Amino acid sequence: MNPYIGPAGEFYVLAALYRRGLDATVTLGTTKSVDIVVRRVGRPAATVEVKTSADKNLNFMVGKSVIHDDPDHFYVFVYFGSAFTDVEVMPEIYVVPSLEMRALMRTYEKVPQMNAALLKHSRFRNGWSALTD
Repeated sequence: MNPYIGPAGEFYVLAALYRRGLDATVTLGTTKSVDIVVRRVGRPAATVEVKTSADKNLNFMVGKSVIHDDPDHFYVFVYFGSAFTDVEVMPEIYVVPSLEMRALMRTYEKVPQMNAALLKHSRFRNGWSALTD
């Protein structure tokens, strides 16, 4: 597995938030459940967990992540597909509020995962407004 996939996804999301005029910061650590904290004016801060995949099968390993039941927590899925090393190809982005995660999760070989096929053509694709509005 390429060790750059996870950090690439986190910094891609951070850059996308900056481009939307949001004050955001990445957290540090290897066993964290919050990757980015977003300051929002007049509202509680939002927390973001970024899940990145370069798996051609559209799977995101969620593993033992805590599913936060918090309206201000979001999961952002960054899907590079098999084009991770092609910098001309932009990833697909899915923004899912944590309150909707449980209904979308599937277990494959005893490991909780998110299958992007469940997200494609949904309101979650490029759904930045859930986080920014």
